[in-house]
Amino acid sequence: MADYRRMFKRDGSLRAVERPQNRPYRRQTQPAEAVAVPETTVTKADTGKEPEIKVETASSQYPLETKRIGGTALFIEVAKQIGLWEDFSKTWGETACAVACSLACHWLSTAHNAAYLFKSWSANYALPFPHCIDGKEITEFFESLAACEGWEKTFFGARLARMPEDEIYSYDSTNIATKACEISDGQYGKSKDGGYRRQIGMSVLFGQRSGLPVMFRLFPGNIADVSTVVDLLSRVDMIDPGRLVAAVLDRGYFSLENIERCIDGNHKVLIAAKTGVSWVKDALESAMSDMWDARYRLRGCPVWGKTIEKELDFGGGKKHTVWVHVFRDDQKSHIANMEFFAELDQFEDQWNSHTALQQQNRQALQASSLLKYYKKPSGLPGVCTLERDFDQINEATRYFGFFASVSTMKCDAQQAIETYHHRDNIEKCFKAGKSDCNMDALRSHTEATMKGRFIVSFFALTVLSELRRRMRQPLYETKSNGEEVRYKPLGDEMTFRELLNYLDSIKVVYGRTAEDARLAEVTKRQCMIAKRLKCEGVYDAVPEYVKRK
Repeated sequence: MADYRRMFKRDGSLRAVERPQNRPYRRQTQPAEAVAVPETTVTKADTGKEPEIKVETASSQYPLETKRIGGTALFIEVAKQIGLWEDFSKTWGETACAVACSLACHWLSTAHNAAYLFKSWSANYALPFPHCIDGKEITEFFESLAACEGWEKTFFGARLARMPEDEIYSYDSTNIATKACEISDGQYGKSKDGGYRRQIGMSVLFGQRSGLPVMFRLFPGNIADVSTVVDLLSRVDMIDPGRLVAAVLDRGYFSLENIERCIDGNHKVLIAAKTGVSWVKDALESAMSDMWDARYRLRGCPVWGKTIEKELDFGGGKKHTVWVHVFRDDQKSHIANMEFFAELDQFEDQWNSHTALQQQNRQALQASSLLKYYKKPSGLPGVCTLERDFDQINEATRYFGFFASVSTMKCDAQQAIETYHHRDNIEKCFKAGKSDCNMDALRSHTEATMKGRFIVSFFALTVLSELRRRMRQPLYETKSNGEEVRYKPLGDEMTFRELLNYLDSIKVVYGRTAEDARLAEVTKRQCMIAKRLKCEGVYDAVPEYVKRK
């Protein structure tokens, strides 16, 4: 009986998290719906045996009801196809996987991740974990996920093992707001908006070819993002020592110290460079004369590119070779020149205007940073005219349209730009996580619940990333006559929210018996949406996990 109470609630439904063995049992104060009555009036004295006891309920049949399944069935099918369901189950168990998947379905369907909203929402949806869970139980579930020993190595190792051997990873981090003072990682730091707030840092390693997040790491909110990259790459080495990781980083992580750490750790990285750094500017000057040569025009993009090999001195007698990839974009150069000279023209008009005679405007014009592009004025604004300093202007416009990246491994400019172009997927991943999973704010008050919540968020983010990747891809189908038909990407027709609206009408209809469950009408358009998302057949029959047990 004690084991039963640990695993099941008083109404007989399975608990999301088993109760501790030493938890005292509290007697139920309300009368139970089920009443135990003897099936017969025969006593032990009559037969010499204990009388059989039969449990009778108010109704011997199940109630007639319907539950929605459109979007949730799609989420679960995607999770199983990419191995996420299997990896989660191996780490935390089948029941925990069903609970996490149910929570992820709620967050993806509603774009809200508050625990107290799940109970009312789940009553209308067919989910892998069919039992009612309130906010308190969800909190306990988050704690149980974080308490699993070695989950990072097991779960992230399983996700890494599914990545291609030649996978290239993008690395980025973001800050998530929190008001919880009990969380040690919740520290005051500078947000992306420039203000200061209590926040937690989260970094993600994202597969560029697979389009999926692979692992994440949490760190205090007052730590600069630039110092976190080597730590996460080192964790990959510990989880999967045989895997060679090549990471792509944006300009925010560019520093000589980071490059040195990556080289010392044998990490292959490609970092967007700051062109104002002296040794990067030297590389730009070395490649400048070839940036209009047709031999250096790159394939597949309107850009010229050349790679310059440089040996850097890191001090203390340490020298390492890096490869600087210099690029020039004609379109960017044209736009930058147009904007620059338009700003100069506007400034000159303001200088010559009669309003420049006003004291307030005069002080603003005299303090403008644009004056460095003119020779020293002979008088005050509104009185004299400005004369352009063309040497200064030429120096300012010399590098318009130029940009660069630095790699710690040898590769050419074509490989570098093709690799870096895929990096915007991780930006889209963060944006989608904050808008579609409500990850922009943390609703936890302890370390354990915080980690558990992020584990479920990672589950939801992985499913969302895969769905969005499939929405960007066309579908090719070969007809019976051999004709190939191309369907344009689903994302060209609808957004993710519109997709869920189209599927929301699909329902499971439950009858009076446990076996009586069927899908309501499914339209051809809904089946076609599933097919274009590579989930053909998901609405052909009632899934096993939603059938009454």
